[in-house]
Amino acid sequence: MSSNHTKQTTSLEVFQPNTTQWNSSVGKHVLALAKKLCFKVTHPKIDGVTIPMRPDIDFMTLNEARLDKVYERLVDADSKECFAYLIAAAVYNNPRFYHNAISSYRQYWHPAAIAQKGDVILDLGAFDGVSAVDYLVELDGNAEVIAMEPGKDNYDYILKNIESFHYKDKIQVINQGSWSKKKKMYFSYDVVHPGASVVEKGTKYSRYEIDVTDVDSLVQELKLEKVSLIKMDIEGAELESLKGVTEVIKKYKPKLQISIYHKPEDYWEISNFIENLGLGYKQYLGHHYFGFWESVLYASTTEI
Repeated sequence: MSSNHTKQTTSLEVFQPNTTQWNSSVGKHVLALAKKLCFKVTHPKIDGVTIPMRPDIDFMTLNEARLDKVYERLVDADSKECFAYLIAAAVYNNPRFYHNAISSYRQYWHPAAIAQKGDVILDLGAFDGVSAVDYLVELDGNAEVIAMEPGKDNYDYILKNIESFHYKDKIQVINQGSWSKKKKMYFSYDVVHPGASVVEKGTKYSRYEIDVTDVDSLVQELKLEKVSLIKMDIEGAELESLKGVTEVIKKYKPKLQISIYHKPEDYWEISNFIENLGLGYKQYLGHHYFGFWESVLYASTTEI
């Protein structure tokens, strides 16, 4: 934007959507939160021109039944409250709701799906290795982490980051991506980037091929005797990757830490997939950032 278009003022108006059709538990909870926060919509003005900021009411209206199934499935009140805040943020287009959704515990340390000493942990989407290091620091090195990262630059970055780490022998770094089957795909960036992802076809942003694999096959190849915890943050490929790790989940019933913020449908599709495995997983939800990033579905076959 040019320098003569930088002046900005703000006006506020109360937004009163037609939400009489929101009769579900999650719909009522979202409306209650909006009322509690005295919600207002912000309409910025640039050079006297109002830029309308319209909430996405359709997100709730069109998906209310799907969202309500997830809401009812969540085990505890904290998870339901978190979910309602996240939906409110999407519906009303206001980041204040994300602030209120933030969980009291650190990311990946929900008590129902927490890493424990002796665990074998699959870190799918390891990025720079920080999460793998964090697991081992908290567990005094008494665990094993298999860290998967498909990009060569990110893979090298992890190796560099853990070079002097005193538990580096407990981390095995795999230069592959997680998917539903073995194949060649493309990496969306060839530099270290936290939002890099795998895509089917090459573009100007995906300049080299990568190997992806199903985790069921990888666990067999590594001859792992157990899998205790699976963490996934793989930029929208979580559902496809879950399809490739179903045999491991059925056999070992590991604790699950699955990111669900990359696509709107992740809210219900990932929860439904876990439920439909029929293994009795109890589901919880946490949020760990002031924006829409870092929402994690936690699941365990044991209830806290």
